[in-house]
Order: sequence, then structure tokens, then C-alpha cells
Amino acid sequence: MKNSKQLELKLPSVQICLKLKPSLHDKLKKISTQRGESVQKVITTLAEGKELKPQLLDPENNKKCLTELKRIGNNVNQIARKVNSGYQKDWHTSIQFLSTELKKITELLTYHVAS
Repeated sequence: MKNSKQLELKLPSVQICLKLKPSLHDKLKKISTQRGESVQKVITTLAEGKELKPQLLDPENNKKCLTELKRIGNNVNQIARKVNSGYQKDWHTSIQFLSTELKKITELLTYHVAS
């Protein structure tokens, strides 16, 4: 059985023209910039009755965190490969390095969530 999203028909989009007071337009632009989304996406989300969930990081810092997380994931994979291959010499050093990297990410996230 298909889920409800698969049963939904794809209808063509309809273009609309919307007149707004400058202050409301500025507010929408600010929200969309903060979220890293288009004004259209923000309006569509609200029109669908969905809540605009607060984002923990702005788009630029989000990219930095993803880059850091990818590096950490790569390090974890390298450690796992060494451990699984029977390599045991100096594995404590690798785990300590990983722990340091995880602490950096935690500090970065804590700083941005608190501000």
C-alpha cells in the first residue's frame, strides 16, 4: 500500500501576485534570509498550515557545522577501519583526537544556540 504522499497528484503550479505593505515584505525577506529559504518557500509553508520551526543556526554556520561533521565522520570511519583490520597500536590517540573534534562541535553548537 502506498503512503498518502505517493497518492497525492502533482498539480501544476499557479503563479500569484501579492501586494504587501513594505514593512511586511521586509519582515518576510528577513525571515527567509535567516532561514536560508526563499520568500516563496516561507509563504508556502505558512499557507500549508505548517509551523516555521526555529532554526538553531543561520545558513552560513549550518554549512560550517556540516563540513565539521563530515570531517568527524571521516575520522570515525578511519578509526573503525583500523580497529576492524586488527590494527591496535596507538588507537587511543585516534580516539582522543576524535573526542577533541567532538568537543569543538559541541562548543560551536552551544555558542550558536545560546546566542
